Amino acid sequence: MIYIFFLNLGFAIFEFFGGIWTGSTTLQADSLHDFGDALVLGVACLLERGAKKQASATVTYGYKRLNIFSSLIMGIVLLMGSVYILCMSIYHVFYPNELYVDGMLGFAIVGIVVNLVSFYLLTKMGIEHSHGLSIGDSCSHAHDHDHAHQHNESSSPKSKTKVRHHSHEAMRWHLLEDLIGWISLLVLSVVLMFVDLPVLDPLLSICISLFILRGVVKVLKPVIMILLQAVPDHEVAGKVPLLLGEIEHVIGYHDFHLWSLDGIDHVLTIHLVVSKEASLEGLAQIKKQFHSKLSQYGNIHSTIEIEFEGDSCDSVDCTLVT
Repeated sequence: MIYIFFLNLGFAIFEFFGGIWTGSTTLQADSLHDFGDALVLGVACLLERGAKKQASATVTYGYKRLNIFSSLIMGIVLLMGSVYILCMSIYHVFYPNELYVDGMLGFAIVGIVVNLVSFYLLTKMGIEHSHGLSIGDSCSHAHDHDHAHQHNESSSPKSKTKVRHHSHEAMRWHLLEDLIGWISLLVLSVVLMFVDLPVLDPLLSICISLFILRGVVKVLKPVIMILLQAVPDHEVAGKVPLLLGEIEHVIGYHDFHLWSLDGIDHVLTIHLVVSKEASLEGLAQIKKQFHSKLSQYGNIHSTIEIEFEGDSCDSVDCTLVT
């Protein structure tokens, strides 16, 4: 990602001075937009490095959510940049600029090459995670007070899927925005060589801005849902009652929560209500069976609390009683 940062930063500076040389305010304005993109890529690079840090006594879940903040920052910058370009384009529909077509054409070609290289490098950075059906690699830990913790990391090739961090997706939209803009500028430059209609430039910019705004919504929506600790996988949430129904002595559950750290690693907590007939050995078996059944749904860190039938829940904010 560091290469993409320097590539875009260098081109933004080159584009700014090129705008001064050609007298094109459009290129100068776009250079500021590209400079903002480069800064965001730099921030994303730093946050992605920080996200690899291990968990500590203070940050017990680790720093994986830094990827989410990276996506949020890039999404906001995309939103602000698109709105700015949209407003500027609407203004120039009524007051068109005098365009230097030859300069626009040259910079469009260079811009396409730079953004294609950046887009290719970022695409190669796709992160591949395995989500398998194997439960043999799971490690469970039983603690006092009837708590159990499980981190399911399955590695079966049967369900290997390619997952991309939200921050990478936001950066792809950054580069796609620029790439589409340069291609459109290239086409527009050719057209303007034969037709004197400078109003086509802002009209095209409006179409591109609306397209990008649609993409920004797609990037920001899952990020906001993760920050709200929304259920990341409704299939898993819906399967919980079925899984529990297959386990002996389990008669109900409550205070069920399922959320995601970064869109890839999930966390689950649940209170299980069991029959008073269950022995200590039976309680351990209940935990083991639940973790085993849950492992088929991917990388889920689960915590179970056991309560006997008729006991009251000690959690003040206990919710989702079933």
